[in-house]
Amino acid sequence: MPIATRRLVLSLLLAAPAGGAAQDANYWTYHFGTRSNLLGGAVVGSAVDLSATFYNPGALSLVDDRPVIASTKAFELSELSLAGESELNLSEQRFGEAPGFFVGTLPFAFLGSQVLAYSVITRHRFKARLGETTVGVIDTLGLQGDFFGKVRFERDMSELWFGLSWSARTGGFGVGLTQYVAHRSHRGADVLLGQAFPARGGGAITLAQTDFSYANYRILWKFGVAFEWMGASIGLTTTTPSVRLFGDGTLELNRTVFGQDATGDGVLDPFFVAGFGKSIPSTYKSPWAVAVGTALLHGPIRIHLSAEYFGKVGEYKILDAEDFIGQTTGDTVVFDLTTALDPVLNVAVGLEHTLSDRFTGYASFWTDASARPDTDRFDPAISRWNIAFVSVGAAAKIGTSDLTFGLAFGFGGSDDVGDGSGNRTVDDELVGGLFDNLALDYRSLRFMIGFSI
Repeated sequence: MPIATRRLVLSLLLAAPAGGAAQDANYWTYHFGTRSNLLGGAVVGSAVDLSATFYNPGALSLVDDRPVIASTKAFELSELSLAGESELNLSEQRFGEAPGFFVGTLPFAFLGSQVLAYSVITRHRFKARLGETTVGVIDTLGLQGDFFGKVRFERDMSELWFGLSWSARTGGFGVGLTQYVAHRSHRGADVLLGQAFPARGGGAITLAQTDFSYANYRILWKFGVAFEWMGASIGLTTTTPSVRLFGDGTLELNRTVFGQDATGDGVLDPFFVAGFGKSIPSTYKSPWAVAVGTALLHGPIRIHLSAEYFGKVGEYKILDAEDFIGQTTGDTVVFDLTTALDPVLNVAVGLEHTLSDRFTGYASFWTDASARPDTDRFDPAISRWNIAFVSVGAAAKIGTSDLTFGLAFGFGGSDDVGDGSGNRTVDDELVGGLFDNLALDYRSLRFMIGFSI
């Protein structure tokens, strides 16, 4: 492998997201519910199943023949490829279970037309692990000798929402509220190592390592209204920003450069900065959101439309460790884990075709825009690509149960990744600094199955 390509691999793998669910800064990657899943989530204005606890609590009391429990499962094969103007062309495939959904009603007779329901949603999930090791010969910086390089990139994030929903109806009008308790667990590690040892002695080393881990609990609410009239329906929801309950985490930083003239003044510049913080209070903020949807009946076909706008979350610190003095520089090092979210708008359209009393066909399309801003800071959210999905499926009634199954295909990416590495790299000559025009390409194939009884 030529040294220029080797340097590019080491620099970019640290900034490149691994294959798998592109959901650390996206809101609509996954949908929930039996029939709602097949409609791409275009059900804000539709009372189709118990997923109304999530999409529109006001529509929950309008659902006909409410089951006692319902659940969905999805299995996904996804691939993310990264390519640029150089020889670099990386890809990774990942197969596994996609986030699921479980919901049930509380059949209390005294409720009358009111409905109480509980739900457990894996609202977000992202898991990635990517590594590369390079061994060869180096001929740069005036060094000729053996070279060793290694990069390791990991992310593991999961967010569960536990909900309790209430809904009431008057005629064709429904109103509802869901109270959620959210638990977010997020950990990550970025490691970049380069070593050059010429036969004549001396050598050069670059080490850049950042590790973080945090857990956070918070609460939020979703309010919805829905109205049905002569085969048509409309719905409106708003989701509040979350309110912190408690949580903490750890943060580790290590930067070392040795045997290199990073400033170009002819003098070697040894550099070492390290810091570690534990039991740091954690904060995670989610945006307010507003959604609107409608469903229109045209013969045997029902058309579902939904759109949701997610607001902006200004830059803030998830973990704010104490600043420290650099061991070799004497400068104050700001030590924190920072993030922000841009506003986004997602839209969905779903088609429901009644083929018989016991069989219904579905098709849908939806968008999933990334909320990660274009930034050079170290941000735990690594994705900045916009995705679109198409799906097809069917539902069949078997006795008193409802069985659904379908396929969804996702595609998209980003034409210009840019230098999103933040402080993952260091100012050095050995392994850092080469970022050509890169393109991210995302593909996902998902099999969905659901049941209600």
